[in-house]
Amino acid sequence: MLTLDERKEVAHTIVNAANGQVPVIVGAQDTNPAVSIEMVNGSLATLAVTLGAAEELSRIRFMFSNLTVESRSAHPYRIGDDPWYFKGKSPEIEAQIAGVLAAFKPSTESFSGQFERIHASITGGEPLPVTLADARVSLELITAIYHSAESGTAVNLPIANDHPKYGNWMPAGRAWGPGTGSNG
Repeated sequence: MLTLDERKEVAHTIVNAANGQVPVIVGAQDTNPAVSIEMVNGSLATLAVTLGAAEELSRIRFMFSNLTVESRSAHPYRIGDDPWYFKGKSPEIEAQIAGVLAAFKPSTESFSGQFERIHASITGGEPLPVTLADARVSLELITAIYHSAESGTAVNLPIANDHPKYGNWMPAGRAWGPGTGSNG
């Protein structure tokens, strides 16, 4: 595994999110590819995948200066499910967490929750759960990661409509579609 300092060095070397770049995927181990991104505010985000584990497991972990939040769902494809773990660095922060959680009213999650929110936006004027701009940013990040992994280069964001991966994430040289002999 790369240490935090090594990941920061990788991030500083190959990514500068303040200038809209996404990093090359860096293999920390053969079974642990990771993407390190330095955010505009200087924080570091790491996206990691571990292959070949004895159990399927997904986690989301947020670490802040005074708070750690982690999903601990037993279902690998519903990482937002309960239980969630919240840990503050002081009794005062723990008390604040307890107060916020006591007032929290959960809503339906996953696809059912998404469709409930879409329905509420159509019928009741509620805001959309995800805007088209949000979706585009997510797709641009995925596009940049695919291109970066294939090309070994950093990628500037936003993705322009003339970018090689704009309309297709297939690796170069892998034909797909009508007339190529593959489904399409």
